[in-house]
Formats: sequence, structure tokens, C-alpha cells
Amino acid sequence: MKRMFALLCTILLLPVFWGHAKAVSKQAAITLSRAEGGLSYSFSLPGTEFACLQYKNGDEQGMLTLRSSDGRFEGVLPLSYTQTARQVTVTVLSIGQKQLLRQTADWVPSGAPETGKQEKDAVRKVTDLELIPGEKEMGYRFTAPGHPAVVLSFSSVMQKGAFVITVDEAGVFAGTLSLPNTYARDLITLRVRDLRGRELAEKAERTLFVPPDAGETAAAGPLSGVVVCLDPGHQQADVRTSKVPVMPGSDLRVFTDNGGMAQGAVTLRKESIAALEISYRACAALREAGALVFMTRWNEETGVSNLGRADYAHEVGAGYFIRVHLNMAEKKTANAIDVYCPDKSPYARLALDKATYRLLARALADALSAQTGVKTARTHFSDQFIGNNWARMPAFLVETGYMSSPANDVLLSHPVYQDRVARGIAEGVIAMEEVLKGAPAQE
Repeated sequence: MKRMFALLCTILLLPVFWGHAKAVSKQAAITLSRAEGGLSYSFSLPGTEFACLQYKNGDEQGMLTLRSSDGRFEGVLPLSYTQTARQVTVTVLSIGQKQLLRQTADWVPSGAPETGKQEKDAVRKVTDLELIPGEKEMGYRFTAPGHPAVVLSFSSVMQKGAFVITVDEAGVFAGTLSLPNTYARDLITLRVRDLRGRELAEKAERTLFVPPDAGETAAAGPLSGVVVCLDPGHQQADVRTSKVPVMPGSDLRVFTDNGGMAQGAVTLRKESIAALEISYRACAALREAGALVFMTRWNEETGVSNLGRADYAHEVGAGYFIRVHLNMAEKKTANAIDVYCPDKSPYARLALDKATYRLLARALADALSAQTGVKTARTHFSDQFIGNNWARMPAFLVETGYMSSPANDVLLSHPVYQDRVARGIAEGVIAMEEVLKGAPAQE
């Protein structure tokens, strides 16, 4: 009797189950079709602004971050390195890396290169492999006598591929890898193998950092006459320093080498490059408002200690010292902005009383929250940051998000979101100016 009852329930529920499955399938569809130079895709995620798109076949794979103003996403995956018939799997992920949609499609290339026959005395090693870095690209050049064709494979965090190339009439293998999914300063490893799979050469190089436009100082604006020093946290350059007091007058001495850099959970990017990109955009936003802006570093190769950063802000006569950082946490869903002020430093007391410091920090945090949509924006007083403690003007270390959180990591590397953080910093300085003038801070 129980079996009959269970079977009856199953039969009655089948239409409901299948109806729900059809509805989900219809809603969660990715349309894939052949396009010029690749595979076109389109899908809809109502209410979603950012999403990640993964693609994979036997020849290449990658991931890119997409943005849509209305939840409709479309474009073309450039399958530049697929030279054989393959089935391509396309997966849509949330920025937190949860799978949302998935679809497969067959891909047949227009043709494969003629490889020719390898000579018996072909070289066993390539010694002249040269890599020429570019923005989202990597040039290569080498010779391999006796090899009419070789297999090039490349790998990075966001994009990988392997393909056959043939020698030119001058006996040279040369070309440029198009790497649209990569970020600035991504490490690209290139390997050369013969047609039998034996490795001939390997070399690695980073893509270039091409700075965003830092803008020009506007003739008039709400920040006319205000001097701001931006401090992009950390750097790739090695900085060796001696111990200094943690703050003026302190007996506790610490190193000021600006270590402890965060790294992206998904992108594996270093904090220093994301902080630099955000700072360039913040510089442009502040200059648009009329501020005179300086930066403690303009590239990854410049090494500056934390004490040196504070000294530079003093040298340029900064009225505000804004330090741009990205955070780390054990919790993978961490999502907050933190603004740190110096606590017991005698320089901080000379710059502002604590009550005013608190008001300014709150104004900056609120502006960042309003521009980015991050609801949790906290303020703190702390003695742990040397650059803050030695600053002779109002100093704020801004942790703009958590690179340890996949969603934050992906967003903090996207130009649109970086612009929002930058505008938050600029609006925050405007709000702080109004506090100091006795006017209410902007909401």
C-alpha cells in the first residue's frame, strides 16, 4: 500500500517537476553561435551588473569579467588558438564564482597550418627566445633551425592556449599573442615544443601596465586650492629599510618596508597593481574637482618605504594624505570598506583633534559606501600603520575591499568598479572639506 501511495505521489508531482525544469532551462539559457573570429554568446541575468564567463576546450581556456547595465550580456569569445574541431564549454559564474549557467557548442576552425617534416638534425634547444611585453599582449621571436613548425603554449591565470606555428621565409618564428582576458602585470609563461612534444624553450614575462588617464587639474571646482597626496599601497620593487620608531617619540622601533601585500583569490593579482590603478583613477576624479594631486609612486618599479611616503606628503604640502590599499580576511565572503586614522601619534594630534578626525573619517567612509554600494563602511583609530603615524596632515588608510573575497577581487580589478571607488575618494575629500568649513557633510 505504501509503495502504491509513493508511486501515485510521484506520478502526480511529475508535471510540476518537469514544468519547473522547463522554466529554469528556458530562463537559464546561453545562446552560442559561430561568429567572425570566434564564438558569439548571449544570455540574460536580470538584476545582475557583473558576471564572469569561463570557456574551455582542448586547445585553450580563459575567464573574463563582463558588465551589463541591464542584465543582458552578449559578445564574442575570440577562439584565436583553437586549430582543431573542438567542443567548447561555456560557463557563466557569479562574481563570487558560483555557477549560474552552462552550455556547450561545437567549434570547427577554418583551417589548420601545414606543418611540414622536421629535419633529422633539427636543434634540440632554442636559445634566442625573446618576449616583447605589451598591454594585453605578448610578442615573441626566435629561431629553431630544422623545425618547419613548432607548438607554442602559453599560460597565465586568466588565459591559456596552445597552437602550431610555422616558420617564415627568413627562418624566424615571430608573432604576437593576443591576450584580451589578462590584466596589467599578469605573468605570461611561454613554452616552445617540437611536433613530437619535446620542450625546446621556456620563458616568462609580465604584460605592461598602461596607466589610466590621470587627467588635468580643473581651473575651478569644489577642491580648488586643496592639495591631496595619494599613496598607492605597496609596490613590486624591493624596499630595504632600517628600523624607525613606530611613531614620533616612541621607543618601539619597527621596519618600514611596506610588506604584507594582499593577493587576489581569483585573479592572483598583487595588491600593489590594483591599488595603483585605483589611485590613478582617484587622481583624475580629484583633479576634475579642482584639487592639486600628487602620488607617492606612479609605477610598480618605484620603491618607497612607509616613512618615505609620509615624508613625501609633507614635502608637497598635502592637506590630505589618502592611502589606497586592499585587504585580506579568512572569511571568503568579506565585503566592507575600512578607513583607518592614526590614534596616539603626536603628529596626528597636531593635525586634528580626535573628534574632528572621527567626523572626517566618517565622511570619507560614507562617500565610498554611496559610490560603490558597499553597505558596511567602517572607521577605526589605530597605531599599526607607520605612514599614518608619521603624517603631519590628516591621514587616512583606506582598505577598499577584500582581495581574499572572490567577488571583491573580481570587482576591484574591473575599470568600472575602480572608477566608483575613485569617485568615492574624491567625493569623500569634498565632504571632509565641508566638515572642516563647518558645513554638514554630503550624504
